Amino acid sequence: MSLTHLLLILGFILFIWKKWKERLPMIEAVDRIPGPFSIPLLGTTWQLKWRIEELVVQLRGWAIYYTDRGYGLIRIWLGTRPLVIAFRPEYAKEILESNTLISKGPEYGILAPWLGTGLLTSTHEKWRRRRKMITPAFHFNVLKQFLPVFNKQCKRLIGILSEQELEKDLDVGPFIKRCALDIICETAMGCSVNAQIDTSHPYVLSTSRLTQIVFLHQRMPWMWIDLIWKITGYDREYKENLKILHHFTLNVIRNRRSEYRENSEELTKREKKAFLDLLLEMEKDEHFTDEDIREEVDTFMFEGHDTTAASLGWTLWCISHYPDVQQKITEEIDTVFGNNKNRDVTSDDLVQLRYLEKVVKESLRLYPSVPNLTRYAEEDIILKDTKIPAGVTLLISPLIIHRNPEFYPDPETFNPDNFNEESISSRPSYTFIPFSAGPRNCIGQKFAVLEEKTLLAWFFRHFTVSSHIPFLSNLVKPEVISAPLLGFPMRVTQRQ
Repeated sequence: MSLTHLLLILGFILFIWKKWKERLPMIEAVDRIPGPFSIPLLGTTWQLKWRIEELVVQLRGWAIYYTDRGYGLIRIWLGTRPLVIAFRPEYAKEILESNTLISKGPEYGILAPWLGTGLLTSTHEKWRRRRKMITPAFHFNVLKQFLPVFNKQCKRLIGILSEQELEKDLDVGPFIKRCALDIICETAMGCSVNAQIDTSHPYVLSTSRLTQIVFLHQRMPWMWIDLIWKITGYDREYKENLKILHHFTLNVIRNRRSEYRENSEELTKREKKAFLDLLLEMEKDEHFTDEDIREEVDTFMFEGHDTTAASLGWTLWCISHYPDVQQKITEEIDTVFGNNKNRDVTSDDLVQLRYLEKVVKESLRLYPSVPNLTRYAEEDIILKDTKIPAGVTLLISPLIIHRNPEFYPDPETFNPDNFNEESISSRPSYTFIPFSAGPRNCIGQKFAVLEEKTLLAWFFRHFTVSSHIPFLSNLVKPEVISAPLLGFPMRVTQRQ
């Protein structure tokens, strides 16, 4: 071995040793937190279940094991990346209410090429400025103007479902997802991709594929190595689909801006405005570029259709197994709409559908659309009596918190009475966080609930649902959203 080779090897060893010494205080602090056995480099990943639905069961098992022993936090190592998981609502409260813990975890990095630094992924001053600017766009009075879009697309969905073979099981998931995509396109961009009709539209296909690739990257630590990411072909596929999405969104923005400049007075007075129109109105004050607007529109598109579609699918899944709940829903809907199956849903109707809202919330308790929330500790912090060193990702799991028997008796049972006033008042805060909470809560939660109640009001005026598949056999796959293991197969029957 030559002297040069020897010096290179020694240099590499010194570099590794220096990095290890720098990380040692953080490693020691993390390992003071209880958690499953980990080994160097691989961390806890060697123990994690390969099948994603089994991973949920494994995490819940750890949660029960450690909470029974008085712990509210556990740590796991994803390779060399530390992750501290909060299973108790009091820890979730402290994390989510923090004004310093506002940066998302590093797993959101894969979204950066897609969403830029829009409201979901930005942090610090940019996030605060954007949040303050965009919040008025989600005022209830503004959201009411989207009801005509909700009604139009829901009516189309009912027509499409009526044409299916309803004598056998039907997976309603893809139908609802395409409806939600049409709604979000029209409300966010003021245009439609007609996803319910043109199911092979490039935008529709690319959106679906990108969400799959994003979760694959988040779940597999070896994919964080650029060389492996590129060799496997996922990097190329990601970029190809991303190009389609960005090209579509930027074209819409440029066309809309051109229209806006030619007819600014008329468009400003227009009652029904897309989210993009509101951004264009703010453009001069905020000095927005096309890219600035695109990242906010793409963020709204990303956050606003998959999550709502998942929630609606799980709600129908729950209702299909609980005939008594379905009976109460149809009675309430019939009281509001009478025999009129085709009248548009109004904001007054939605206020009256109180039991239906409890049903939606109970579905979100069992199956929160976003199963896990993360924050990145940029500096050392203390959570109650536990030191969390800088560099740690904190994870809050609504999926696990929502099923804690301490707060929800018989937690696996679908029971909308969990959201009666007396039941809500008996529980501590942060035991129900499907839209996150604190300063970074979901800005679109009112939009989502309005959309879901509108679609369900249309659906149950026309159909009933049932299922012969056992309720709990449809396990959650915690991808970017709470995906169903079996899809949403059920028997959809025309109401007489």
